Amino acid sequence: MSSEAVAQEKTGTVLDKFKMNGKVKVVGVFYNQADLGQISSTSIQSSLLAGEKVAQTSATPLVKLENYDLVGGRANLRVTQEVVVQQSAEDLLNKNRVANLTPRQAGDYFKAYSAVSNVSIRLEPFWIKKIPSDLDKINITVVNE
Repeated sequence: MSSEAVAQEKTGTVLDKFKMNGKVKVVGVFYNQADLGQISSTSIQSSLLAGEKVAQTSATPLVKLENYDLVGGRANLRVTQEVVVQQSAEDLLNKNRVANLTPRQAGDYFKAYSAVSNVSIRLEPFWIKKIPSDLDKINITVVNE
């Protein structure tokens, strides 16, 4: 919305009455709320990391008009949605994901999870170069700091 006001008298003049002419320009942007919700949901889902899922979203997204083109009939909206994301421990602790990997590869796998801040991998005996394929020989310990 923009406005413009014009007074007929000079600034500083004292009068009992005066006239003022003004113009107001209002731009209305209309969109399908269901379509916006679908686009927002798709965007959120595509930004999740491995093992993450949406636990909760705010009731209504915040929509802000960034710019518009009256001639072209287009507008750019900035949509902000608060989201609570949960990390799935089941996927994170899946031994099949790290079997036969080198310690570096396994470390990279764990570090892909936003909930993981530090990874320490110990192979026994020391000359083994890869994590075993036998799942019973793999121990995963989680330390919550």
